[in-house]
Amino acid sequence: MTGLIRFDTFQTWTFFGQLVLVILMEIGGVGFMTFAIVLMMAAKQRIGLHSRRLQQDSIAAPVVGGIVRMTRFVVKGTAIVEGIGALLLSFYFVPRQGFWNGIWTSVFHSVSAFCNAGFDLMGRYAPGSSLILLENNWYVVVIIMALITIGGLGFLVWKDLIAHRFHFRNLSLHSKIVIVTSCIMTFGGALCIYLLEIGNADFESLSVSGKIAGSLFQSVTSRTAGFCTMNLGRMSTASQFLMILLMLCGGSPGSTAGGMKTTTVAVLFLSVRTTAKHRKRVEAFHRSIEPEVINTAATVAILYAFSAIAVAMVISSVENGIDFQTAFFESVSAVATVGSTLGITSKLGMLSKLLLCGLMIFGRSGTVTVLTAMTRKDKNTASRFPDEEVSVG
Repeated sequence: MTGLIRFDTFQTWTFFGQLVLVILMEIGGVGFMTFAIVLMMAAKQRIGLHSRRLQQDSIAAPVVGGIVRMTRFVVKGTAIVEGIGALLLSFYFVPRQGFWNGIWTSVFHSVSAFCNAGFDLMGRYAPGSSLILLENNWYVVVIIMALITIGGLGFLVWKDLIAHRFHFRNLSLHSKIVIVTSCIMTFGGALCIYLLEIGNADFESLSVSGKIAGSLFQSVTSRTAGFCTMNLGRMSTASQFLMILLMLCGGSPGSTAGGMKTTTVAVLFLSVRTTAKHRKRVEAFHRSIEPEVINTAATVAILYAFSAIAVAMVISSVENGIDFQTAFFESVSAVATVGSTLGITSKLGMLSKLLLCGLMIFGRSGTVTVLTAMTRKDKNTASRFPDEEVSVG
């Protein structure tokens, strides 16, 4: 799911190894429970309440009811989108690589993009190059961006959009927040990258079309996909830090993406706006958001930031020649399951690699899930402690 790797995928792994990676990307993208339920349905086994609740958590469904139908929708939707993506990519890769190699390259990149995994087979041309050789190719870049975006929106948003025929006004609050926040991050991030890279020799060497494509693609892929069409190590420090923020934000709940999630970021910003306007309730699109949701959002943000900072501090301390921001970029990429790197992954020692592996698992499992598993649930009591004012800010 992360794409943060020590060896070039094409140069290192055989077809069998690459096939294993595709299977793992699919499982990591759509969820282990989705595959488990599909196997149970194929074997005509009864799907119990416990399995339904696990699947509910896996795809962030609001209720347990209809979870089997939702699973069918996820599987069919994934197959259709990845199939269309592979077909479109094949028009580019087949003429250049031959039929079978071109088809496999198209399928691999379609799965990797949709699942926001970031693995690529472009090592055929230049090891570790990702999609840099395609920086001016709008056809491939747009297809990859579309697959990343569709996978990162989340299965619930898909279903909501289809059910309401893409009428924004009729969508649920969750879908509205996801779509608006995703658009702001994508286009706002692209504009900022474009402006911050003005004066950079590598960036200035591109045509205007290439600059726009590179900025937009880097904004999209930073939200947990891990591909790149620009040399990240040569980007400005400000752009690299902006990418760190985008990586932390990530995709949306119930999607193939990682990160804190768009809804978490949106709820926190809405909470800031509420405080600034001296209001009691956090509201959006004429709906109120429960205080428990705000508490969860704050918890997720703190856990993601703290874990990434802590690991970055260790890496920058034990690894010679690696400054804190470079280490922070790597740790955020791991915890948000992005896979982007400034080129230090293969140079890290065993301790640093183990810490990054732990962050990947922690980030993909979900911070709240891990926290819940590690703590004991308090017993509910009828009484509560008296309130008292605390000054903050």
